[in-house]
This record gives sequence, structure tokens and C-alpha cells, in this order.
Amino acid sequence: MLIHAHYPRNKDNVIIMLHGTGGDEHNLKDISHFIDPLATLIGIRGAVEENGMNRYFKRYPDGTFDQKDLAKQTHSLYNEIARLIKTYELENAKITLLGYSNGANIAINIFKEFETNYHKAILFHPSPVRPDVPLKQQKDLSVFLTSGKDDFFITPEQFIQVKDQFTNAQSFSHEGGHELIHDELVKAKEFYSSNEA
Repeated sequence: MLIHAHYPRNKDNVIIMLHGTGGDEHNLKDISHFIDPLATLIGIRGAVEENGMNRYFKRYPDGTFDQKDLAKQTHSLYNEIARLIKTYELENAKITLLGYSNGANIAINIFKEFETNYHKAILFHPSPVRPDVPLKQQKDLSVFLTSGKDDFFITPEQFIQVKDQFTNAQSFSHEGGHELIHDELVKAKEFYSSNEA
């Protein structure tokens, strides 16, 4: 079982928090509470360690992704999310995946490996993940993506390619790099609220 943190609140909405490299299961708590103060939060720690930092999957020294480990860890994380939803009796909740950087990348790969019933995905600063592989059908999934125009991990053109893989995804780009900024979080909150059924 993966290490996780559970912050129970309203069982109608659940945010699954997937941190960036060097983060942990608590890392996105404040951001998630900003987006939805009433949602139940579940943070899951990446199972891979790189130079003392937590990650969700391995990469090679040149920064390219270890595809075999990516597949393995994606299946493990997906199964763990399903287990936690059942454990905490959240089967009827609307599920949002909220990922930053490495966490956003593995979230994208979940959508390429599985047909999910997640309600929303908020993906901060993703990179191209297996760009030649299409997404599985995602029924009723709403997606919000962000980027920085000077991000050293991804060019603006690559970000457009990531966005185009999703149907009707909303996006926001700022003038900075890989960091999260306040306006970005405000836009994410607006997206989240506007898609409430």
C-alpha cells in the first residue's frame, strides 16, 4: 500500500492530491482547501525516490521517463485510489485528480491506461507523457491545465499538444516558469466551481 493522508470533510466531493517531485502526501493540502474548503482530501505519496525526493515514477539521468516503471506505477496508483475510495466509503463522491508537475504527469498516464469515472482533473504544469498514445475514453471528465511560458520542462508548443489530447480542456498560462502563482490557483478554483453539477 502507498503512503497516504486522509482529510475527511464533505463526502460529496473528493480531491486526490498528487504532488510534484520532492513533495509528499500533505504537499497540496492548502491549495486543495483553497479550491474547495469542504471537500474530503486524499494525498498519496509517490513510491519512487530520486536523490532523496519523492516521485511517482522513475526517469533516466537525461530526464526522459522510464516507460516500464511509468506503466507499473500508474497501475499501482490507480488501484490504490480505487482502494482508498472504497475504504473511506466515497463511491458516490465526485472525484477530482489534482496534480502538480510529476503528479500531473502520472495523472495523464492514468487517463491513457484506464477509462475512469473521475469528474474533474486539475493538472498544474504537466509535461508531454507518451504523446503518441491517445487517451482512453473519459466519460464526463472536465480538465483544466496550466503552464508557465518560460517553463524549462515544456515549451508552449508542447503544452498545446498536451491540451489538444483532451476534449474541450480549459487552460491557463502565465509568464513565469514551473512555479505555481496565485492567479493560476484562482483560475483553477473558478474552473472547479463552474463545473459543479
